[in-house]
Amino acid sequence: MNLILFSSDPTASTFTNNAAQAIADADLPKIICVVPVTTHYVFANNGASTAVYVGCAFELSNATTLYGALVATGTPTLDAVDALTVKLTIRQD
Repeated sequence: MNLILFSSDPTASTFTNNAAQAIADADLPKIICVVPVTTHYVFANNGASTAVYVGCAFELSNATTLYGALVATGTPTLDAVDALTVKLTIRQD
């Protein structure tokens, strides 16, 4: 999977389940970075995925909200609509 982080709401794009992701040209400048989620650990009845450290510096001008879209690059099988949780650790300098 890839986590696409945006500096503001990507309102010109439509994010649809089970469809190829197409980000509108108007939303491209809003992309802060793309975080590849490359490692997945399978447990007995669940799992966890991690991304390596991504050095992506950003500033949220006049805002405190970070937007993101989690995009599958394969065909994962999920048990429920709410089967995923995204947790970010952000270092503030």
